[in-house]
Amino acid sequence: MNRLGVTLAISLLSSTAHAGFFNGNELYKNCTQSGSNSFMTGYVSGWVDKWQYDAYQVQQAAKGKNTQSAADLMVEMVFLGIAIDKGICMPENATAGQVADVFCKFLQDNPAQRADSGNILLSKALAGSFSCSK
Repeated sequence: MNRLGVTLAISLLSSTAHAGFFNGNELYKNCTQSGSNSFMTGYVSGWVDKWQYDAYQVQQAAKGKNTQSAADLMVEMVFLGIAIDKGICMPENATAGQVADVFCKFLQDNPAQRADSGNILLSKALAGSFSCSK
C-alpha cells in the first residue's frame, strides 16, 4: 500500500469529528413533520445501499477482482468496518420504511445524542434493532 493510502486510513481512523450532511436534530425534524417520512426513507435507503456496496467492494478485493484505487478501497473498508464493528445484521426482508421507523424511534428515545452525525446515529440505531447477536 502506498503512503497516501496509509496516511488516509490513519487520518480516517483517528479522527474524532464525524462529517455528514445532517445531524440527528435535523433528521429528527423530518421524523416529526407530517409527510416527511419519504425523506427519512430515502436517507436510510441511501445509507444501507452504500453499506451494501462497500461490502461488495471489499469482497471483490478479497478475491483480487477490485478495480478501485487503494485509497478509495481503504475508505470503503473503514466505513464497512464501522458497520461491522457495530454488529449490524439486517434481515433480508426489512423494508426501507421499517428502517426509517427504527431510526426515528432511536432519535426520539435518545435526544441527548442528536447533535451527532446522522451517519453515526443510524449505525447505532441499526445495531440496536438489527444486532447480529439477536
